[in-house]
Amino acid sequence: MTIKYGASTVWPSQTILLNLVNTVKGNSMARCEICNKAGQSGNNVSHSKRHTRTRWFANVQKTTIYTDGVPRKLNICTRCLRTQYKATTKS
Repeated sequence: MTIKYGASTVWPSQTILLNLVNTVKGNSMARCEICNKAGQSGNNVSHSKRHTRTRWFANVQKTTIYTDGVPRKLNICTRCLRTQYKATTKS
């Protein structure tokens, strides 16, 4: 038995994996919707030069932005939020 998924054919054992991938894709944890800033990965380096893998996430906040009088909820980083605030208070 096969299931149609978009344009391709998927076996039933793959549907669980596809559903998991779609839920992970839908919940982009720390990505700005204006500048697409996301997390970075790298190493913490101790005094003894030991390397440990780590992730640094962008400071993303869910805020309401008004564009042409229409409110939109966006996930934006604090840098873009600051820029938006400065642009509205300047004029």
